[in-house]
Amino acid sequence: KEINISSNGMFPSNLMAHVSAIASKLNNDLKMNIYFSLDGIGMTHNQIRGAADAFGKVMESYFHLKYFIESNHLKSFIDTGFSSTISSHNLHEVSFLQNFYGTIGAKYGFTIANRSDVFVNSEASMDNGWCVKGERVEVMAQTFDRLFLELGNPFYRMTADMLRGATRPIDCFYRTNGLL
Repeated sequence: KEINISSNGMFPSNLMAHVSAIASKLNNDLKMNIYFSLDGIGMTHNQIRGAADAFGKVMESYFHLKYFIESNHLKSFIDTGFSSTISSHNLHEVSFLQNFYGTIGAKYGFTIANRSDVFVNSEASMDNGWCVKGERVEVMAQTFDRLFLELGNPFYRMTADMLRGATRPIDCFYRTNGLL
C-alpha cells in the first residue's frame, strides 16, 4: 500500500505538520511518496507559478522533508522527489532540470503538456501557449529519447513515439468518460 502525495511545496511548515502526522501511522505495510512540482530553475518556476518565491519555497519544502526522513530513519517508509511538467515555457530548461536533480540526488520524472488530454478542462490549453507545438515537438521528442537512453524508463520512449504521431497505447480516461 502506498500514499502518493503531489505538492506545490509553497507551504513548508504546513507540509511538515501533515507529513509528521501521517508518518506516525506508517508501518511495514504502508509507504508514502511525496513529489514536488518543479517547472524550472529559479525565475522560470516563479514565473510559471506566478509567485516571486515559489522556487525557494519548493526547495525549502524538499530539503526540510529530506532532513525529516533522514533524521527520523524513515527512508524505508517515505520517499520524495520532483515531477516536472514540460511546456513551451520551460522546454529550454529540461537539461538544466535533469542536471539539477542529479546534483542534489533527487528522484524525478517529466510529464509533457502537448496534448489536450494532459489537462482536464483543456481545449483552451492547446491554444494558450502552454502546449509544445510545431518544430519544438521534435526537440521535445529528442529530449525524451535521451531520457529513455539515460534512465531506461519505457515511459519516455513511449512519450517520444507519441510526440511523433504514434497512437496512444491506452485511451484517455477523461476523453473516454466524456469529460473533455
